Amino acid sequence: MARAHISEARKLAKHVKGESAAYGTLFGQGNADIHACAVELEIGEPGKAAREGSELVIPKQVAPPRASHHWQDTARAWLMAGQPSKALDALAVARKITPQYTRLHPGVLETLRGIAVTERRKTDSLSNFAGWVGMKL
Repeated sequence: MARAHISEARKLAKHVKGESAAYGTLFGQGNADIHACAVELEIGEPGKAAREGSELVIPKQVAPPRASHHWQDTARAWLMAGQPSKALDALAVARKITPQYTRLHPGVLETLRGIAVTERRKTDSLSNFAGWVGMKL
């Protein structure tokens, strides 16, 4: 049912120019596409969510915290799909978009812990990112 709803949202979003903030919501093609990736992750298709999430070109009209959260979700998807290095790359994209939001988000810490457990050895990039958020490995 979630996929059907997203499909309908994507159809409707094609009629919206940019991102609409009508009625206190943010809606447009970018947000519909972001939600589609999140749905795949939540219904147990992390590989599909990771691939589609990584390929998604987010329009500039999408709010930075929303875009950053998409990359946090993509990182979680890559981790669940068994690709921890790609997960760390996705977190780096989130960091570029909204450093403070990324640093303080509990999901980022959870994903970093998962990467650390999966990666039996510490890589410089993992150690640097963990240090940046204040996490010891």
